[in-house]
Amino acid sequence: MGHGRRHAVADAVQDQARSGVAARFHALLDLPKETFGHAFAAFYRANKYAFPGEEEALNFAFAAPHDSSHLLAGYDTSPRGEVLASTFTAAMHRSEAMSGHVLPVIFSWHLGIPLNELAGSAKGALDPQEFWHAWARGERMKVDLFGPDWDFWAATAQPVNAVRAHIGLTD
Repeated sequence: MGHGRRHAVADAVQDQARSGVAARFHALLDLPKETFGHAFAAFYRANKYAFPGEEEALNFAFAAPHDSSHLLAGYDTSPRGEVLASTFTAAMHRSEAMSGHVLPVIFSWHLGIPLNELAGSAKGALDPQEFWHAWARGERMKVDLFGPDWDFWAATAQPVNAVRAHIGLTD
């Protein structure tokens, strides 16, 4: 098989895998309304996000835990909500907490310094009292949504409140 043909076959396999992931996300809308999976898919629809696997989408490895954090912790996608979701994530995940989660959102969403085209920027989104509340909530987590113990797909069939209790979000 020639070099170009191998790439074409690999690209076709990759496209098929991506479309399978997207179909799996779309199917979440068919779950009962009280499930985490339905709520996740409805969150995507309400925000007009492309599901992982679709062309304009973020990759699954980032999108599923990040948007699960938004949904389960109750942080919207406004600049303020992004700061709080990232602060919550920093305390929960700890890997590169400041450089990977907190500082980028403070630069982008509080100081108005755009770090990348996708994120954009805004000014004044830091709410100091809620920042520390989000940090404390993240520290109390029993499951790191970015870690290997979080099984996004297994959680989708569970009621949202059961998922929150399992991961340690009780407030």
